[in-house]
Amino acid sequence: MYKLRVLIADDHEAMRRLLVTILSAQFTVVSAVPDGKSLVEAALALAPDVIVSDVSMPQMNGLQSMKELRAKGHDIPFVLVSIDSRGSEEFIRQGAAAFVDKMDIQDELLFAVRSVSKNMASLSQIADRQVKAA
Repeated sequence: MYKLRVLIADDHEAMRRLLVTILSAQFTVVSAVPDGKSLVEAALALAPDVIVSDVSMPQMNGLQSMKELRAKGHDIPFVLVSIDSRGSEEFIRQGAAAFVDKMDIQDELLFAVRSVSKNMASLSQIADRQVKAA
């Protein structure tokens, strides 16, 4: 059975480890990177199905990374996470597929990634895309 491939980006090592722990129970975590520049590079190299990214990171924040990938023709769904949920509606307006407050990360993240995946093509179509890209 195909498991969604998830790329994680967060500048705090402890949060990256927590995100990997939470997500690897149900998805394939292809990489976990510390900043937005590394996120763009990893996304281009690894072609994940979903990206889970902190909003505020050095070198390039999560929104900038999302816009950079969109400009390069990659429409990978982003689930943005942040300790500050005040901008969540704006993040969605700017193109994020979902937002999760870090205070609710354990309860909400799996639900958010699953919801994003349901809005994507069927998993078999995603798997076909991955095979063709390899």
